[in-house]
Amino acid sequence: MAVATRVSALLNERLADLSSLADLPKFTADLEDQRLKLAGVASQLSKSGPVRLSQVCSDTRSAQARLEQLRGRRKTLLRKVEAFPRGEHHMETLMEAQTKLSRLKLAKRYVDLLLDVDDLSSEVESNTARDIKRALTAYDKLQAIYKSASRLNSNQPFEGTTAARSEDDALHPALGFTVQPEMLKYLNTVIFSLYDLLKGHLSKKLEHALEALGWPKAVSVESLRRQATDPHWLAFKSAFGDMLLLQAPKTNGEADKPDSLPAMEVLLRLPVLQYKYHFTGERPTNRLDKPEWSFTKVLAMIRDFSPFLCGPVQSLLEEYGYVGWDAKNHFVEGLLDAVMYKLRLDIPKLLENPRLFTHASKETYAFDKALREVHLYTKPSGKWDGCASVFTERREWFEQWLIMEMAAAKATFEDAVQADKAWEFVEDYFGEGDAKPTQSAELFIKILEAITDRYRLLPDYSHRLAFLNELQLPLLEDYLQEVRDGIKRHVSAFHPVNTAGASLPSKINRLQMLCRYICSLQFISSNLREWANLPFFIEFREQVRKQNKLTNEADDVLEIDPSLKATAAELLGDQASLFDEVVAAYDATIRRLQDLVVQDIMQEFSEAMWQYDKRRNWVISSSDSDSDSPTFSSSPLLDEITPEFCTALDTLTSFLPAIHSHLPVTVFLSLLQRDIGPRLDEHFFTKLILRGRFNAQGAKKVSYDVSKGLAKGVLGRWVRKPDALLRRTTESLSLLTLPLRTSRASGTKAPALVTIVELLLESSNGQRSDDEDSNNDAQDTALREALESVGVYRLSTKKVQQVVERRVEVENLLDSLA
Repeated sequence: MAVATRVSALLNERLADLSSLADLPKFTADLEDQRLKLAGVASQLSKSGPVRLSQVCSDTRSAQARLEQLRGRRKTLLRKVEAFPRGEHHMETLMEAQTKLSRLKLAKRYVDLLLDVDDLSSEVESNTARDIKRALTAYDKLQAIYKSASRLNSNQPFEGTTAARSEDDALHPALGFTVQPEMLKYLNTVIFSLYDLLKGHLSKKLEHALEALGWPKAVSVESLRRQATDPHWLAFKSAFGDMLLLQAPKTNGEADKPDSLPAMEVLLRLPVLQYKYHFTGERPTNRLDKPEWSFTKVLAMIRDFSPFLCGPVQSLLEEYGYVGWDAKNHFVEGLLDAVMYKLRLDIPKLLENPRLFTHASKETYAFDKALREVHLYTKPSGKWDGCASVFTERREWFEQWLIMEMAAAKATFEDAVQADKAWEFVEDYFGEGDAKPTQSAELFIKILEAITDRYRLLPDYSHRLAFLNELQLPLLEDYLQEVRDGIKRHVSAFHPVNTAGASLPSKINRLQMLCRYICSLQFISSNLREWANLPFFIEFREQVRKQNKLTNEADDVLEIDPSLKATAAELLGDQASLFDEVVAAYDATIRRLQDLVVQDIMQEFSEAMWQYDKRRNWVISSSDSDSDSPTFSSSPLLDEITPEFCTALDTLTSFLPAIHSHLPVTVFLSLLQRDIGPRLDEHFFTKLILRGRFNAQGAKKVSYDVSKGLAKGVLGRWVRKPDALLRRTTESLSLLTLPLRTSRASGTKAPALVTIVELLLESSNGQRSDDEDSNNDAQDTALREALESVGVYRLSTKKVQQVVERRVEVENLLDSLA
């Protein structure tokens, strides 16, 4: 019924109307093709069906047999369980059995490990002499086992359980269980034993190869290059390369990168032995008073061996993977171990003789300097503090060294300042600038530089601070005190009350001595300023700042002397450098010396001027009947310098060249422009101009004396515009030499003296500020223009009024107006 229904539905769908009957043949053919395909499939199924059915039946029988077996096994297990003792101790029995099984498994692993170690050890021992490459390979396998065991070891008590596999198992598959410390110790012992065996064999092989090359004499690199196939060279390459393959054993926790190479140790053996033979034994070459001999020997070895080390040896290191290694620096490091060993032996003996100790320290510093600057040595691992650091390894050594350095520096200082020519200038000095150092100052700077060289490379901050505080700063104070004592001696020698018969030194000699003091202090002060800008002292200053940031921190740092704590705090302060306070003290003394020099010159000048100064009346009659005539009289009186003034000029011409020859040019010009010139100007202005009475002729006479005698005759020797040093005097004389009234015949446009007076009277009766620096703001425009037209720029209105009132004509004119 269902089939008929489906057929009916299909026909209705495909033959819905009469027009669709045309497709009936095609539809019938398609149905026939489907029928044939289905018939083929049914035929195939009828053939394979029995086979599959037979297979299903076979699987069913097998499953039934397996089921019967499982049922039988279940019954057996049930009987065993029923027969098993019942109670609370059955789990303990199972755990004990499990523990025994774990122990047995672990014991088997240990046995296997021991067998592997024994096999590899035997392979190393048997192949060391006949096949070194196989021996090294077996040795490397042992190293790998030990490395793996070290990483997997948990260092926990044995509990009979296996360790869980970690990431290290993938990197090191030789082991997968925790190895106890006893086993690690055994492995370490075996590896060290084999290492010594291999190292001994390879060392002998390398020593024979070096001996064939003539070591420890310098090896000719050029010869090796020409004879690349030389059997001796090939033997060295092979032996050195095999030594590079030998890795030193390491205990747990050590870095993978070795600190030393056995091959380099073999290279160092004979040179170090040779050095110790000559310089640490009873040989005549080992002399305490000749430490430079041993240093020279080391430097000579470095020089001779450098081509071989930097060439073939360095190439072999890089060939075998030691790219970051420097053969020369490692070789030097080995030699320096021997040098420092010798120094440690010698220091106790040197401490008994300060002279020898000082000499040894100097030579050690020179040796360190040569290594750094000539051979560019840098320690392969870490910072190299220099061989001189040995002197600070023990506190008592350093303290004694400091005492000796103090004594030596003090003695040299005393010799420097007490020498016959201590304050004589250094001949042919070629330093920077126009400095003129004395012999004592130059030697003193060398003493300070030598002390700096002593402590510059000391590794410990407190040691450097001790040298600075206990040697350099006290010596700087001593030199300054020496100059101060000299000042007292020279000042007291010229006490105003002279005893009868007293022999006083020449004042010129005194001035020259004061100038030498100035030059000495200025030279030292200039050097200290330069030092303050050097990187070493800048870094040192920053160290002082950091180390003294907190008071408690300073206690921990300053271990040599607790007093250094206070010194460090003083050095910190507000100073920009370590020498600011010292430089300030030196500069203050220099200024005092300069004041003394100026004071002496002005005192002598004032005494020489007393006859010239006491003349108040400068009203001079002229052969010309018209005293207001602008023409300058040809009278010899006006064309010659006043005899009384010549004495003062002679004083200046004696003193100024004397101090000029004893001072740097910049210092002399500074004194002349800043001190001497203004004081001369003050003297003339206050003691001569403001106290005298002048007419035009008298003013011209004084102007001639000042201009021709003082300005051009004396000061013009050193400055281009000497009148600028006597500004108030020259401006005052410009006013005093003005004609009273302007003559039409003169043809000049300059205002007359009467014009100036009228402008003064119109300018608020002359009530103006006495501040010369603010004249432009305080004076009337017309008055200032008139004054500037006659060359008056600096004098204030009040001073101008005081000056013009010294003209007798103006005095009479004012009296008539009053």
